[in-house]
Amino acid sequence: MDKFNALADNVMIAKAVADMLKTTLGPKGMDKMLIDAVGDIVVTNDGATVLKEVELKHPAAKMIAETAKALEEEVGDGTTTAVVITGELLKNALKLKNKGLHPTVIIKGYELASDYALKVLEEEAVKINISEEKELKKIIQTALTGKNVEKVKGLLAGIIINAFRKTGNPDNIKIEKKTGQSLSNSRLINGILIDKEPVFSEMSKKIDNARIILTDAPIEVKTLETESEIEIKIPEQLKSFKDKEQEILKLMIKEIIKVKVNMVICQKGIDEEAQQLLANNGITAIRRVRKTDMELLSKALGVNITTNLKDLKKSDVSNASMITKRVGDEEMTIIYNCTNPRAVTILLRGAQEQLLDEVKRAVDDALGNLRTVMKDDKVLPGAGACELMQRKKLLEYADKISGREQLAVKAFAEALEVIPKALITNSGGEVLDLMPKLIKLHESGNYWGAGDKPVNALNQGIIEPLELKKQVIKTAYEASKMILRIDDMILKQRKK
Repeated sequence: MDKFNALADNVMIAKAVADMLKTTLGPKGMDKMLIDAVGDIVVTNDGATVLKEVELKHPAAKMIAETAKALEEEVGDGTTTAVVITGELLKNALKLKNKGLHPTVIIKGYELASDYALKVLEEEAVKINISEEKELKKIIQTALTGKNVEKVKGLLAGIIINAFRKTGNPDNIKIEKKTGQSLSNSRLINGILIDKEPVFSEMSKKIDNARIILTDAPIEVKTLETESEIEIKIPEQLKSFKDKEQEILKLMIKEIIKVKVNMVICQKGIDEEAQQLLANNGITAIRRVRKTDMELLSKALGVNITTNLKDLKKSDVSNASMITKRVGDEEMTIIYNCTNPRAVTILLRGAQEQLLDEVKRAVDDALGNLRTVMKDDKVLPGAGACELMQRKKLLEYADKISGREQLAVKAFAEALEVIPKALITNSGGEVLDLMPKLIKLHESGNYWGAGDKPVNALNQGIIEPLELKKQVIKTAYEASKMILRIDDMILKQRKK
């Protein structure tokens, strides 16, 4: 490929990716229907999901997608905003290059602009008290806006707030989605729901006063790890061997009975004979529970996961309730009525799998925003107000810079206009009418956001975490820098 055209080609691809995501921005953003080779469908307006599911063949598109993925993993949201800004930064950079500016100068100017924008964000951020429900609700509802959950946004926000209040940590909130019923039937379970049922038909499927232990020790006779042969010459030897195995199992069950429990939740396997012995002693058992679920159960029940049944003690027993019943299309066990649970489950219901997937992504974004705002308790106005505020400050800063980098700083500032413009367009408003009004408001110090009309973002509770907005700027700068540094695209030699 011609060196002169490498940047133009990469910018064109980056802009195409940005334009693909741009229409999903805001409360009235549109959805994308993604269809794979076998006809499976994903309907979403989540930027991270679109980039993950869509087939991107061009190297520049892959680079942008990988950078956006890192942002999603870091703060859980903001992917679309970062990609859209990246596309606009590259478009403006190409204009500067065509006017004679070298990419190195543009990168330096973008670096100055990025650093100053981050400083502006820190200075303009507002401290909130996340122990107050109204502040939590603002963060959560902003994240849920535009995610196909408008009719139940209040319900979901209430569920997420209650879950956060009980756990104090978004990482201790399990999200389970099951088809059947409607979204309005989604609820919070004060405990953990697991996709398992009792191992033996004679075991109880409902215990109101369950005494539960958790163990990651297998309740079975250990099998030899290496290939071995045991030569048995007479029937008595076989009987002796079987009796020895049963004696080992009886000792294990005896240790469990000793602490007076009626339920065992095991991460590993439970031997068939052990199942019968447990059932005979009125103990319900569940086996092969995922490690992540075991850790959440430990936090919900307030007990440790026992690694050796011989070490069981009364403090390893927790009181709760359990019930096994059909949820959606499978039997599941719910451990609930936990005393002061530090882990809980949000059960999402809905008619369609695709709808539930999108609702889960919305709840994940809300929890991600909570996780992010917990770092410093600082927020900024949403709805494009933050980008317009940075634009204003950067243009003022650019006037103080001498040299050609000034042009790049101004280009960076102007690129940030793409977010409010997209929000106006997606809301059905007129960009030519509303953008001058918004810019005038910001020049007078009123940081209003964009929609089909100007929006007082802070007053209306449209807020986003400071750390999220910082990561968006960092990601957009890093992604555009990577693309701008490429002056040639060369096909590698195929490995033999």
